[in-house]
Parts: sequence; C-alpha cells; structure tokens
Amino acid sequence: MNIDEPVAQQDIVPLWRLAFRAGFLGAGIFSVVAMIRWLSWIEAPGSWTADITPQWWHAHEMIFGFALPVVAGFLLSAVAVWTGSAGTKGLRLQILFGAWLVARITLWFAPSYSLLAWAGEMIFLAVLMFELGSRVWARRQWRNMSFLPVLLGLAALNTVSYATADDFVLSTRLHYSAVWLITIIVVIIGGRVTPIFTANRLGLKKIPVPDWLDYSAIGSVALIAALLAIWPAAMISDQIQVLSLVACSIHLYRLGHWQGWKTRGVPLLWSMHLSYLCIPWRCWASA
Repeated sequence: MNIDEPVAQQDIVPLWRLAFRAGFLGAGIFSVVAMIRWLSWIEAPGSWTADITPQWWHAHEMIFGFALPVVAGFLLSAVAVWTGSAGTKGLRLQILFGAWLVARITLWFAPSYSLLAWAGEMIFLAVLMFELGSRVWARRQWRNMSFLPVLLGLAALNTVSYATADDFVLSTRLHYSAVWLITIIVVIIGGRVTPIFTANRLGLKKIPVPDWLDYSAIGSVALIAALLAIWPAAMISDQIQVLSLVACSIHLYRLGHWQGWKTRGVPLLWSMHLSYLCIPWRCWASA
C-alpha cells in the first residue's frame, strides 16, 4: 500500500491524512479500554449499572466498536490505491471517525440514549459506503462494489440488533451473523493479497485460482451469515453443520493454491497464510 503523502497534504494533521491511521489507532486504543471495562465487570458484576446488558455491549462493541474501524481504515486506504484517486482525509475522515466515537461514548456513558449511538454508527457506515462506492464507481471497478452489500448488511444487522437488545438469543444470533459478514471482507481481501504477496516475494509462478473457487469461498460464508440472521440456530443446526464443513473444505482447497508451505522462512508471509487458516478452522468448529 502506497502511503506517500503529497506536499499539499502537509497542512493536515498526520492522523487525518490516511484512513488506516485513524482506523487502526482508534480500534487499538478502544480494544484495550473495552477489555479493561469488561474485566472489571467480571471481577465486580454489581458495578454494571447501564441500561443495556453487559453481554450485548460486549458482543456489539467487538464488532462495531473494534472490527469495523479496522475494516474502514483498510478499505478506504486500499480503494485509493485500487482506483488511483485521492484517499479520504481531513474533514471527511474526522466526520467518519467522529461518528464512530460518538457511538462509543454514548454506549459507555449514556446507554439510555442508544438511538444516538445507533445514529452515529449509521452515519459512520453511510460515509464509509459513499467514500468507497464513489471512488469505485468513478473508475468502473465493478468487482470492488462487492464490499457495499456486505456493509449494507452490517448496517441492517446493526439496526435490528439495537431493536432487539432485550432479546438475548436473537441479538446474539445477529451478532454472530455480523461476524460472518466481516469474515466475507477478510475472504475477499485475503484472496487478493495473500497469493500475490507470496508469489512476488518468493519469485513463484502464481497458480491460477478458478473463478468458481473464489465465488464459492465468498458464497459459502455469505450463506452461513444469511442463515444465522434469518432463522433460529436450533432450526437450522443440521444445515449449518453441513454448510460449515463444505465451507471449511473450500477454504482449505483455496489456501492450498497459495503455496503457503513455501513461506516458512518469511514470517510476514507465513503469518498471512496462518491468519487465513483461521477461517476454515472456524468453519470446522461450527460444524
């Protein structure tokens, strides 16, 4: 990822020149603070006085508080490279992560105003989709439009999650579905960067991956996310088990095409393969 900064950007505070800086830093700081709060509740359950349950807060913030700013930071930085256009920076980036921060502060200090937190997250997702979609549309890079339905799905699950916060079983199912939606983004990005980085660094001939394999890898995870969002787990446990086994096989086969066993001496590479291995492992665990 090219992070060269034109002279024209020097009047912008470095944090707001590149999206991944704000996204990664914000997520990192929040993860530490959130874990401290969670551990303090475990040690002293009576200290939790918020209107929302700690279980809902924990699940929700793992996804929309921690994972989503990482996704946003990467996608907005990457789309500038993919399209050769200027990245999101300055005021737009401040609005994006300002909305995210409003939601975090509200859920922590004033959870009874959950509508404000929801609005902040909707603004965050709307700005993210606009910044991403407008650049992709301008360059007619249709394959990169695949991220928009995933983000739209996250917005829908987020909305229903707030509406069903008092229903532990339903909201938990929706949060699991959201995790699988974020996994789709990892599947797409991992399928692009891992084989290319591996082949370029080691001077290997890149083994062509059939289109059906990439589509199946994405589709299998998307189907799991959809089933979990629509039906109670007890009703579809058999289907989820079968689909998870199929997804596990597809992702292992896909991973094998990337020749990860040849990366043993390059930590930067084998760590990418190992990270992607978590996807078929999770599918296996769900079976």
